[in-house]
Amino acid sequence: MTTAKEYRLLAISKTTVMTANGNVFDADEESQNRMARAIISMQLAQVNETNWILANNTPTVVTMTELGEALKLAGQEQTRIWTTYR
Repeated sequence: MTTAKEYRLLAISKTTVMTANGNVFDADEESQNRMARAIISMQLAQVNETNWILANNTPTVVTMTELGEALKLAGQEQTRIWTTYR
């Protein structure tokens, strides 16, 4: 039998989010970590764009703003999943 915690972790591992630009990003915890590191690196390097692989494995160039949006959406979706399945 799957526990609520196991279900949440499985659900989060398969999560994606779509930004206002229509790009779909993986939203699992490791992807959120990569987004956060990329944003910090972009800030330190004072660049506004970076290469990224979307959820469907399409390479693209994203702005720091869009990556921040994806990170925010991913965090919101993770919270929704975590609080729904208790």
